Amino acid sequence: MKARIYLFCALFSFLTTSHLQALRISIPFKLAGKMIILPATVDGISGNFILDTGIPHAVLNAAYFDGQKVDRVYSSVLGATPKIKATHAKIELKGLCWKGVYAEVLPLEHLETIKGMPILGLLGGRMLRNYMLWIDYAQKLIWLEKDGEHWETSFFPLHSRESLETQSFRFKNGSPSIEVELGKASYLFSLDTGAETNVIHSKYQTAFAPFFNLERQKVLTSFTKKTDRITSTLIYDMKVKGMECQPMISTFLDLSDWNTSTKGPKVAGILGYEFLHQFRICIDFKSRILYLIPNHKLEKRALYMTKK
Repeated sequence: MKARIYLFCALFSFLTTSHLQALRISIPFKLAGKMIILPATVDGISGNFILDTGIPHAVLNAAYFDGQKVDRVYSSVLGATPKIKATHAKIELKGLCWKGVYAEVLPLEHLETIKGMPILGLLGGRMLRNYMLWIDYAQKLIWLEKDGEHWETSFFPLHSRESLETQSFRFKNGSPSIEVELGKASYLFSLDTGAETNVIHSKYQTAFAPFFNLERQKVLTSFTKKTDRITSTLIYDMKVKGMECQPMISTFLDLSDWNTSTKGPKVAGILGYEFLHQFRICIDFKSRILYLIPNHKLEKRALYMTKK
């Protein structure tokens, strides 16, 4: 009898572990510039897709997909794109599948030219609303788990609990928005895996002046055809819950229209790769909690507080 109970418990433990492992999907990615590229299949067409938590749903490349004309514009930080098409698509990402995902269809040829590879579209943040997402830029791996219960996994261990920072968040256009500190003030910033540099609302340029050096001119691009040549800068002394960040390439841009036209709280800016790659990240979309583990060692954090 005892042997039968032991065998049942062992089998139950094995099946439970296997089930949990099956739900937790590991996906290697590559970087195109500073954008995460994932292999995915949309309506039977496979190729490269950008993971972009800064957009709510999905965007598909009009060179590969078609849709119905809709009476609305698509808003980005560089302006609005009129006369777009839309569709509902089946999206498959390794062992995961989403059916009936709303997707806007836009020309993305210019983005393919800039990145030097075929890009079939972008996968947005609301697809992940019931998932936990882990991102490790150092290993170029992401993990996804539906209805996950705990951020720490065998994929994402924490050796020193003193280095873990957590923060609850609100959604802005489907993307997490978190509080960061600069000087003695706090500001709300949206997290965007599709942003290669940080973008700061130009109305804060005077307030942020003690913390940046104007660097050089660069071209800011998005998945819309519009590009802007803007001034980039290095932002110093930014912290998240007291944890210092490295100096980050950032740009100032007027975000008034974008802030108004997109759902969620008004934000001071967008934190992209420059911020995100400094950490191992777990975003619990369902519970609205962000977990951060710095890639740099605690004793070296002071090195990143260099004044301008």
